[in-house]
Amino acid sequence: MSTPFPSDIHRIAYGVSAYDANNGYYLGGIGSWKTSLGLPEEQWISTPGLLIFDFDKLTLKNSSDDGFSQNAGAMIDIPIYGDDGVLVVLPDANAQSDQIGFDHITLYDKKTMKRYSQYTTGNIPQIRTHFCAVGIQGDEAPFYE
Repeated sequence: MSTPFPSDIHRIAYGVSAYDANNGYYLGGIGSWKTSLGLPEEQWISTPGLLIFDFDKLTLKNSSDDGFSQNAGAMIDIPIYGDDGVLVVLPDANAQSDQIGFDHITLYDKKTMKRYSQYTTGNIPQIRTHFCAVGIQGDEAPFYE
């Protein structure tokens, strides 16, 4: 059962964003007394959903209704995987999530609008806060680093 989003939240902060040639994506974030006047002091409300802004149509929609949220971290668009590409969501150590750390990442299939949790393997980086992330396609191979 989902909880209606409070109508007194006017701005959010600390979400993650990415873009491709057609759309901008913004996932999660938080609303608080620092972003929206009238909320009780020290109250933090996670904002669920992935917002998609269509650059051509100038429309905004919330594409997910499963309550998925992300507070801080990073999101990268990887256009070469899947039919329309995937979004990779990396958690921040301060995120209010059960998947803190890089032993799990979240993949969002842009065509099917479904998300998947993926275990990572190999030399897994230590937990970080307030980091940035970029992805680039390799010259000789069809992969992203």
